[in-house]
Amino acid sequence: MLNEASYKESVEPLTLEEVVDRCHAPEDIEVIYKIIAHMAANDGALIAEGGIIQ
Repeated sequence: MLNEASYKESVEPLTLEEVVDRCHAPEDIEVIYKIIAHMAANDGALIAEGGIIQ
């Protein structure tokens, strides 16, 4: 699942939905969120909350 996504493609911030799309795993959005949260807790990712840019 996650090995299909290439983190080298992008250096810009991604929304959870964009990460899920790049992983080709919409059914695993909750699992991917938990992985990102775990990475952030261990300095492997940064989670920023924000509004929707229109």
